[in-house]
Amino acid sequence: MQLPAACPWCSSPPAGSCAPASMEWGPGEKWQQQCGGSASSRIVLLCPRPSWDSLVAVTWKIRPWSGAHCSLAYRVDTHTVNRTNCSESLDWKSEPEENFTLQLPSVQLTDEGFYICEMVTGDGNFHRCYRLTVLVPPKVTVNCDASGNVVCKAAAGKPAAQILWVPEGCHSATDESHPNGTVTVLSTCIANTTADSQVTCSVSHPTGNQSPSIGCPSEWLWGPGGPAPHD
Repeated sequence: MQLPAACPWCSSPPAGSCAPASMEWGPGEKWQQQCGGSASSRIVLLCPRPSWDSLVAVTWKIRPWSGAHCSLAYRVDTHTVNRTNCSESLDWKSEPEENFTLQLPSVQLTDEGFYICEMVTGDGNFHRCYRLTVLVPPKVTVNCDASGNVVCKAAAGKPAAQILWVPEGCHSATDESHPNGTVTVLSTCIANTTADSQVTCSVSHPTGNQSPSIGCPSEWLWGPGGPAPHD
């Protein structure tokens, strides 16, 4: 992926939370971090105030993977805020005179990208960069197909979910990628001589794990209408 020129030093940020403890910087130092949050969750990005009194301005520069760039700036001497192309939902956590923290009250896939805090002071410029990734929990369903196989589906997750079966060794799997970056994983546990027994589909995902179980009855129990759907 091509990185925006405004933040070329963010190519390999370390993993971590979005709100680390404050740290002291020296002039010209740049600090970067990768962070993630689930869709619709609240995300807070810190830009701690430096320990000197020569602060001139603070600007958050938002560079999403798709869509228009925007910025949110605060000038200390005039106590004024300048918003350029940013939606009203993207705002300071509190008054910028007190705190330079940025908050996203309900993060969405379209919010993914770089978030750069730039501080201009009489001692030089200072930067903190976040690379924001949004996680989407998959919708998990499990049912029986017309052949007595158990089909487990983890739809539209980000990243792709991992599916395992209990008992093991009875499955085949396919992945389908979607334009918005989510992935649907479909796994089938092939019917065998113990088709009436329960099998468990274990779905692993960073947003949470699920382990639904189902037993598919023999075909002669279904009748001509096929299997009944599983709630």
